[in-house]
Order: sequence, then C-alpha cells, then structure tokens
Amino acid sequence: MALKFDITQDNDEYCLEKLDEQLRHLIDKDGITYKQIRGKTMERNPASVEHYQQYIHQLRDSREILVVRKGKITKAKKLENNDIIKLPDYKQLRLF
Repeated sequence: MALKFDITQDNDEYCLEKLDEQLRHLIDKDGITYKQIRGKTMERNPASVEHYQQYIHQLRDSREILVVRKGKITKAKKLENNDIIKLPDYKQLRLF
C-alpha cells in the first residue's frame, strides 16, 4: 500500500501564512541572504523551497522588498543562496 500526501490549496496558504509570520521580522534594510532566511526558519515551518520562493516573489512584486544579487537588484525567478533580501530605502507612495 502506497502512502499518499494531500497537498491542497489550504496547505499552501497555511505555509505562506507561516512564512509571513516568521520572515517579516527577519528582513530589514541591511538585508539577509536567502540561505540565512531558510536556515533560520526551515525547521519550524512546513514550507517547501517553492513556498519560500513564491512568498519572496510576492513581496518583491508588491515592492515591499528588494532582491539584490552581486550588488544589483534582480527580478530573477530562481533565487540563489547568496541573494540578499532587504527592505527598500524608500516607501512606495501611490497617488490616485
């Protein structure tokens, strides 16, 4: 008899919520590497590497964070261990 795992949308949402709780306080203006983020949170979180990348992409796409690779801001889809995740030095204002 084979074991089956039920990976549902609810599980994905739970993983992303846990990431939000854990990562928000780790990311600051000085930055933290992607490898450090995973190292500090992976044991206490059921999220997969894909969840980490999805969460960081969401924050980056909404301009809440920057991803810096080799001194330059990157929009690369695949994050690398040495990528620096940091808060921007500015706050985006929207005028309607």
